[in-house]
Amino acid sequence: MNVRNNYSKSVTFLIAISFILLAFTSITIAAPGEDDNKIGPSAVLLGSLVPVVNETGNISWSIDGLGTNGSLGVIQVEKPAGATVRSAFMGAASTGFNNRMLNAGDVSIDGAGVTWDISTPSSISSWNHWADVTEMVKPKIDAAAAGRIDFIISEVNPSGIDGEILVVIFDDPNQTSDNTLALFFGAQDIDGDDFFVSLADPLDLSDPNLVLDMSLGISYGYQGVGQVSNVDVNGSRLTSSAGGQDDGAGENGALLTVGGLDDTNANPSPFASPSSNGFRTDDELYDLKPFVSEGDVLISVHSINPSDDDNIFFAGFFLTVKGTIVDIPPVNGHIFGAVTNNSNGMLGVPVTLYDAADEEVSSAYTDETGYYEFTDVSPGDYTVGITTPLGFVADNELQAVTVSGGSYEVNFELLEGVAEKLRHIWWWKVYLKDLREDGPRVDQFTEDDVNLWLQKIFDHYYSRTDGY
Repeated sequence: MNVRNNYSKSVTFLIAISFILLAFTSITIAAPGEDDNKIGPSAVLLGSLVPVVNETGNISWSIDGLGTNGSLGVIQVEKPAGATVRSAFMGAASTGFNNRMLNAGDVSIDGAGVTWDISTPSSISSWNHWADVTEMVKPKIDAAAAGRIDFIISEVNPSGIDGEILVVIFDDPNQTSDNTLALFFGAQDIDGDDFFVSLADPLDLSDPNLVLDMSLGISYGYQGVGQVSNVDVNGSRLTSSAGGQDDGAGENGALLTVGGLDDTNANPSPFASPSSNGFRTDDELYDLKPFVSEGDVLISVHSINPSDDDNIFFAGFFLTVKGTIVDIPPVNGHIFGAVTNNSNGMLGVPVTLYDAADEEVSSAYTDETGYYEFTDVSPGDYTVGITTPLGFVADNELQAVTVSGGSYEVNFELLEGVAEKLRHIWWWKVYLKDLREDGPRVDQFTEDDVNLWLQKIFDHYYSRTDGY
């Protein structure tokens, strides 16, 4: 179809498809543990918690957590006599419903910045992070005497970080038989989620030394207002009061709890409410022996957060049995970003993900803020490309990214430029209005230039089926 000389229709159409420009806004949360700005829940990329560490041998562990809005805080390690560090890991969570993804160095241990190995959004529009910090803590711990050892934790913008968990695994001469330690990381879905521990051999409940302990790490769980997570093990209720600020304080930026130092594995009453006895009703350290049967080879854990505002991002298992846990799967990645023009999000821009062979893997369109994402991306080399909207020039239409677990941000910036001449969209609206009334301004664009551009607009938008 030819649209030559049909100025009125083309100009009306151009104005009708003008882009919606919305500036990014910062979020401030007032009440502890609540979604005051009505951001709502978000997608969980890793699914349920997944195993990230599995160690067997004469080993023991130390777990501690810290939630603080101060510039500095202390997290502790309990060192057994004669023990040395085998490995150490840190988990961290940003404050709920603020969409903050932590950068390398936003959390420091004794002044040294932590670089995150895995990052994933949670189910409450925050981000969870995981790092191997063995080399950062091992020299100090190995050189210290047995007992409590302090590490100074600092945070960049502490009100936006609910807290950290430090797990240290020791080669421990005090352990005379093989133990297994398994650490899980990710983000449980608030609407209900499961994870599992697979046992190499059937359980022998007659063993007097049998230990089956589980620790949970939870952020943004302010208790005293009915904010809880329920946890079932093998189909039976373990607790109805998980969460709280046991290792922090009752304010956003300090809402953290984890089962560890100074906690006991004595289980809470399964249906007790935290409002009955305060947030210490449940200290998130549990004994799982009452929930298993002789010969079991699988432990299943189910969690649900009725208040839609808790973030279970860590689980640890200490088992006096050998050879547990399914093989650790490769962690898929998450590619996300935005297409913007002068910091304003561009709606409806096509974004395509290509593999190393330049085959299309997935596609998406940007939302009102310019945001797009590709979830559950297998490890490998990829290219992210955009289809530049007519009237704009992209800084780079194709960008390479290598995925090996974690999240990767790939952004695109658009400049306004039609017929290789930079013009603001409002200039075009005025110009086309004059064009309709008075004809083309030959000193700037010829009639053929305008008709060619309008034909491109027609061909581009009338051939699309996505509504943009």
